[in-house]
Amino acid sequence: MIKMSETESQKPGEATLHLIAELIRENSRFGLVLAQDDILCHLIDQQLFPSGKEEPSGTVEEMLRELIKGHEDLEEIAEGEMQCYYSSQFMTRAYARIMLHKRIGRLELIAKVVRESSEINQRPVPLESFTRHPFDLNAREVLDTLEAMAMAEGYADIARTATSASGLYIYSTRHLEPDYAAVLAEWLDVGQFDNP
Repeated sequence: MIKMSETESQKPGEATLHLIAELIRENSRFGLVLAQDDILCHLIDQQLFPSGKEEPSGTVEEMLRELIKGHEDLEEIAEGEMQCYYSSQFMTRAYARIMLHKRIGRLELIAKVVRESSEINQRPVPLESFTRHPFDLNAREVLDTLEAMAMAEGYADIARTATSASGLYIYSTRHLEPDYAAVLAEWLDVGQFDNP
């Protein structure tokens, strides 16, 4: 945990900005993005903001805007209401986006990755990709998430296809036709290895 020294506490504005910058960098070093609420909680823990009735989040927003302007490595990334911060010294924007969607939830995480892969890369995603780093889900969690998507509004485009080698692939029907996705999955799972 990052704490302020006595010298830093003599200059609250500057010291607080330094503390926030180092907090963002420390989390990025460990592969995590930091939400504004996390920063606010840390400042309250450090007794830099009162935890009572006052609402200091406006001040935190101002500090974060100032930090981003003054530090080339500090970046903001947002999705809907969720705003997170990271340091480009320790992670790329693509990785930060994955971490942001991971914080939002598994449905959003899997849907975003699958849609992006279907649209940009024109390929389905192997289910097992989500069991590896940086997703770190187990196969049951991925399957449960796909089941939840099938019943949730806004995810009707997320579909599955299986290969002749029993590989499961996920794609978006917004960007890939089912037959084409099946052919691509077969090539990725079987064909490319049979035809070096």
